[in-house]
Amino acid sequence: EMDKSSETLQKANKAIAAAYVEKTGMSEEEALALMDAETWLPATEAVERGLIDKIAEPQNIRLVASTVKLIPQSVMDKLKNLITDNNEAELKLAKAKFEFLNLKGE
Repeated sequence: EMDKSSETLQKANKAIAAAYVEKTGMSEEEALALMDAETWLPATEAVERGLIDKIAEPQNIRLVASTVKLIPQSVMDKLKNLITDNNEAELKLAKAKFEFLNLKGE
């Protein structure tokens, strides 16, 4: 049971690291080291490192309870477009995202 859990977590780490590598250009080793150290970054540093594009403006967001796990249609449309555009780099990122969501059980 513990070996299986470990294997699942290692796959999740690889999927997340692949997304970081694709987004930032850092090496997989650098991405995994950040994750292993449980590095928390302020938004400004995340922008500087290329992990995020920009800092979002504050918004009034309402939270609602739901028992249904859904991927937003906008995300599905974006991933579908990536796949149909046949862009190899974006296909890798889309695959990593799908693997990560699959590991989460979504």
